[in-house]
Amino acid sequence: MSVGFIGAGQLAFALARGFTAAGVLAAHKITASSPDTDLPTVSGLRKMGVNFTVSNKDTVKNSDVLFLAVKPPIIPFILEEVGPDIEAHHIVVSCAAGVTISSIEKKLSTFCPTPKVIRCMTNTPVIVREGATVYATGTHADVEDGKLLEQLMASVGFCTEVEEDLIDAVTGLSGSGPAYAFTALDALADGGVKMGLPRRLAVRLGAQALLGAAKMLLESEQHPGHHHPCPALPGERWLPLTPNQCCGGFLHPDKGAAASGRPREDLPSSHKEDSAG
Repeated sequence: MSVGFIGAGQLAFALARGFTAAGVLAAHKITASSPDTDLPTVSGLRKMGVNFTVSNKDTVKNSDVLFLAVKPPIIPFILEEVGPDIEAHHIVVSCAAGVTISSIEKKLSTFCPTPKVIRCMTNTPVIVREGATVYATGTHADVEDGKLLEQLMASVGFCTEVEEDLIDAVTGLSGSGPAYAFTALDALADGGVKMGLPRRLAVRLGAQALLGAAKMLLESEQHPGHHHPCPALPGERWLPLTPNQCCGGFLHPDKGAAASGRPREDLPSSHKEDSAG
C-alpha cells in the first residue's frame, strides 16, 4: 500500500511521522506534494525519507490512499486538477473541515463514475501516536476501504467510524481540542510562575498533570467528576472556586487555576467555609 498527501503542511507531516514511527508504512511508500517548497514541513518530510513533488498529479499516480490535506476553500480546485487521474482503486480521504462527502463525490464523478471517498477528522497529536480520529465512508467506499483507513489511523491513536453529520462536532471537540489543552496548560504554568515556580518546571509539571489526568480517565472509563480529589458540592467539578473563577476566570492570571493552589490560609473566608471538613 502506498499513501499520498496533497498538501505538505502540518497535518501531512504529523501523519507521515506517525505512520513511519508506528511501522505501518515505510517512508518511501509515502508521497507528498505542494507548490510551496519552502515550507518547514517540506524539509522535515524530505529528511524523513518521504517522496516530495510539486506535482499533485504525480502524488495521485503514486498512491493507493490519497489524503486531501489542504484548506477547505482549496478542495474544489484540487479535485478539478487531479480528478482525471483518480481511478477506481483510489481511496480519497478528505481531512478538510466542513467539506461534505457528497460534494467531493459530485465533483469526482465527472471523471470517475464510482469514486471511493472517505471523510476524516483527526488532530495533530497523531505525530506522537496519540491522535483522535473519526471517519465516515461515502457512497462507493466499501467496508474494507473504511477498515483500511481505520487500521492506518489506529496506528497513530484512537480511531472510530461515525455518521457524517457528527464530524462537524468532532472538529470542534478533538480536532480543535489540542489548542484548548495548550491554552489551559499555558494558564496553569502562568499560575505556577506567579506563585514562584521557574517557567520550565511549571510547564513540565502542568503537562504531566494533564497527561496523567487524561490517562487516568481513559483507563477508568468513569466520568471526569469522579476523579476530583475532594467531594464535589452540587454543581462543582473541582476544588471550590470563587465566583470570579467560575465565571470564565480559568485563564485569569491572578485568579486562574494554578493560583488557586495557594495555602488555604490565604483563601477568602467564604472559600474556607466551603472547603471545611
